[in-house]
This record gives sequence, C-alpha cells and structure tokens, in this order.
Amino acid sequence: MRSVLLVISIALFTNFFPLAWADNKAIYLSNERPLDLTSLWKSFGDDQSEIQEMTKQLKDEFGFSTPGASLHFFGTQQTPGLKTLKAELFISGIPVHGALLSKHTFDSGTHSFTGDMPSSNFSEATPKITPSQALAISSLYSTNPIRSAPVLKYLPSSDAARNDLVWWIDYRSTDVENPGTQVIINAMSGQVIGSLSSLHTVKETKVYNAHESGIAIGFTASSGKAPVRASRDVRSIRSASIRGLLEEGSKRYFNIGFKQLRDNRVQPEVDGCDILELVDNQKWKITRKLKIDDCVATIKGKNEIGAKACQIISAADGSFISITPPNCEVYAVDGKVVGHPDASADAATDNSNAVYEYFSDRFGRRSYDGTNSVLRSVVKVGLGFNNAAWISDLGFMVYGFGDGENMGDFTKLVDIAGHEMTHGVVDTTAKLTMMDEPGAVNEATADYFGLQISRTNNWIMGEHIYLKDPKRIMRSLWKPSDVAAVYMNSRGEKVTRPYPEKYSQKFRIDSGEQCGGDNDRCFVHFNSTILSHGYWWINSKLGKSKTEDIVFRALVHYYRPNTGFKEAGKALRQACVDLHGSNDPSTCKLVDEALRNVEI
Repeated sequence: MRSVLLVISIALFTNFFPLAWADNKAIYLSNERPLDLTSLWKSFGDDQSEIQEMTKQLKDEFGFSTPGASLHFFGTQQTPGLKTLKAELFISGIPVHGALLSKHTFDSGTHSFTGDMPSSNFSEATPKITPSQALAISSLYSTNPIRSAPVLKYLPSSDAARNDLVWWIDYRSTDVENPGTQVIINAMSGQVIGSLSSLHTVKETKVYNAHESGIAIGFTASSGKAPVRASRDVRSIRSASIRGLLEEGSKRYFNIGFKQLRDNRVQPEVDGCDILELVDNQKWKITRKLKIDDCVATIKGKNEIGAKACQIISAADGSFISITPPNCEVYAVDGKVVGHPDASADAATDNSNAVYEYFSDRFGRRSYDGTNSVLRSVVKVGLGFNNAAWISDLGFMVYGFGDGENMGDFTKLVDIAGHEMTHGVVDTTAKLTMMDEPGAVNEATADYFGLQISRTNNWIMGEHIYLKDPKRIMRSLWKPSDVAAVYMNSRGEKVTRPYPEKYSQKFRIDSGEQCGGDNDRCFVHFNSTILSHGYWWINSKLGKSKTEDIVFRALVHYYRPNTGFKEAGKALRQACVDLHGSNDPSTCKLVDEALRNVEI
C-alpha cells in the first residue's frame, strides 16, 4: 500500500461557482412497465452497436422521439452483485448535460433501467455566439490554460421546460491553488450562466511537508492610485482572496484589482510586489522588490524565485497562492517516514489510510476512484490557514494548520478528511454537478460517509475544530436546526437561519439572482442537511450497515449529474428494493418513511 501526503492547506467545505440546475424527470423504467430487457444489450462494454440498439428502445419504449436523439457510452460502475453501464443522451450530435440512461445488470441475470430524460423542447442548434467570443467572455473567470476547445452542449433550464444551447469551456488546473474551472455561457445571448470549480471544500500515500518552506508575496499599489476590491466583474490573478500590503508594517490590506479593457484583456492596478521570507517561523522579512510582471512570473513558477519555492503564501492573510510539491520536503512514501517527524503529516497519513480501508473493506472499492489511485494529501499549506479541501481534477486532499486562535489543525478531524475524499468518490461515480440541489446531494453524501469513516456516533461534523468556542460545530445531521447558517443575501443584508431539516425549509435564492460563489452556488452546503438528515433517519430505522449499503449503491449506480432531492429519494428507494425488496419489503417501507420525514 503506497501513500501520498502533501503538506499544505486550502479552503474548507467550499466548492466554487455553479451553473443552473434542472429538476429533470427521473424515469425508473423497471417500476413502470414490463419490458423485454434481454433484447436491449447482450453484454457490457462500449460496443456502439449495443448503444445504437438502446437508442432505438429509447424511442420505441420510452416515447422519447426527439429527432436526432442518440446515446453514447459514458462509463461503467460495478459493485458486488450489480454492474451498471451508463450512456449519455445526444441530440443531433450535441450532448445533453446530465441526461443519462443506465442499464443495471444483476448477478441473477436480470436487468433494469433508470434514466434522466429532459424536456423534448430543444433550442436551435446553431449558436449566435462564436467560440472565440465565448473564450473572450470566459477569460475573465480563469487565467489557467484551456484544457480543450469550447464544447457545445444542451443545458436543461431551471424549470426543466426547455434545453438551452450553451458553450462549455474547460480550464485545466495548473496547481492545487489554481484548480480547474468550467465556465458555462449561453450560446445564443452570451450570458454567463455560471462557473464550476474542481475545488471541493470540507491506499497509497506520499507525504510532503511544506511547513517552513516557501516565500510570501505582498503586493504594492500603483503610484497615486488606490487599488479596488476584486468583484464579480473584476478578476484577480487567481481569486479575490489574494491580498497585498499597502506598505510595510501596515495592517491595511487590499485585493489585487484588475481593470477590464475593451478587448477583454485585464490590466492589474498594482505595480509590483514585495518578496518576503519567513523568519523564526512566524515573522516575514522583505528580501526583494519586484515589478508586476516578475510578481506574476513568481506566482506561476516561471522565474528563479517561483521555480524554487515549495509554496508561495499571501503575506496578507497567510493563504497559499501556489504550491510546487517537488520543492517541498517529502514526509513519507508507501507508509515509510523519510522526512522529519511531523504530527500533522502523520495524522494526514492516518486519515488517508482510514478512507482507503473504509471504502475497500465495506464496498470493495480501491481508493476514491476504484482503480487504486494514490490518495494524496497536502498539509500545512500557508501560515495559520483555516481550511481544508478536496481538489477533484488533481486528486489532492489539502489541510490547513489553523491559526491556533480561532481554529486548530484540520488534520485532527477524520470526519473532515473523510468528507473531502468522498468528493473524490462522487466525482468518479455520479459526477454530481456542484450547484443547487445536485450540489447539496453531493455535500450531504460527503458528510454522511465522512462520519461513517470517522466511526463517531454523534452525527456532528467539525466537532472540536473551533478553539474559542469548543461547543461550536459545522453541521449536525441528527438535528440540523441546532446550527445557525449565516450568509449575506443579494441586497447585502446579513441573514441568520437554522440549517433546514426538511424540503419545505430549503434555502432559495432571490428572484433574478444566479447561482454563484456569493450564495454558495445556491446554498449547496446549507441545503445539504435536508438529505443528510434523511440519511440519519434511515440509519435510525435500519442501523449502520444496511444504511451504508443503500446509500453507497444509490450513489454509484443511481445518482447522476442532475440528481436533486426528488431523484435522490427515488434512487435510495430503488437501491433498497435491489438489496431487500423481494426478501424483506418491510425494510424498504422504513426507508420510505424516513425520507418522507424530510419531505423527499
């Protein structure tokens, strides 16, 4: 068993930017009508002749007769007793986001089908916005390299009444602090619908320790010009959290401001930066002053300073700007410690092992993706940084060390580590879209498995991480309303509400507001307790083992990118039928009762 633990830090339980969610109709075919299922597919695999045969059944049996409809191989998942092949719906060669049809083959030889079928109302297939125009618009949301050319997709509208044509632009990750971003733009109007980040906040391993490694960077203002705060329309080098010092010793900070020029380029409103080195583990000493171009080159590791740095830290708030693991001290490889003793690195190694062993022992799933990929963790990023996260497209778990005053070391909480790495399982199975209800389903499932991995029985997330208020917690799956959710609404007003315990208490955005970072991508964390409380109810009726089996089966085989609360309820009920329906129907009645308690 190999291990990878990188010692750095990042943001907890925050997943950046969403798009728009569609409450698609989930069709559970095996429950609606008898079908000659054996004629559909003779075997599993990506055999296109089988996909074409399924496309014919899609039209003949399910009444989905939109011209140009076809199915394309999407992926397979397998757990003991069940194999699932997933196919994605295309209309005239254009993929429909989240529209999947799945064939489930049981060890008994029987088959069933589930699927998300969108409205048959599709907009015209010729975009008015060109790819180059879409790229120019999306460039304001990421400075990372483009992963591939813009992709044309259909995106179901929020009311599921139509399917809009959109450009889907994928920016690849450059490092753990510059995660991949997918920008979604209406292909007819040019409106930015939203952007999705590969960053998810709160057995092979390799460990890096970046504790005393790296430099800090403090930005200096342009002469005679006050810098502006970054906003939705004014983007910084990586995000609005990069800050700079107005002057040495000052405690006034500013965000790097960028002016948008007419040709869609951006111009920084700073003229340089100070390079600082860490002294006595807590104090920064200015060693060099650089012009803005050299500052950017440092951040991107393209000059001598940046190329040799383990991590580059914001002098303003202690968050890390970039990380280069090969420049950091290696702590452990394959479970063998080769670096200096470090309690955080040791704890993170234990966390990775706990996650690996849980999914392997309980479900036969090797690592987060089922292919025995390395579980990499990064600890002690930044200086006094209060957060932790999973970065999906890099496969990293990152931990903050805490500031020692408000929050402690995040490696000490197995439930948080389990939560974040479960996002890796979700990203390689259901691929739930991180916004609105699908994002809340994602967060709820991560909370649930995080607690199962931690083996605690109190159903509380983030216990003991707050130092000043030891009784404060992040979320409660047992009694969500015990925890207050605090946020700013679209009018700039502070709102305090209990976390919801049932669907009628769901947090909703204001009229005319879009899902975005300001509203937690339509409240993915706040609304997660609707479903996670439902998981608690199922556990209270069935016990730990049966509940784990049902939730994992629903996740791997029945959850899909657009799964909201309604679809999650159907998936959990179907998973129960698979496991207990014929032999123990009373069990599934209890699952139904549990979900009705949260109005799902």
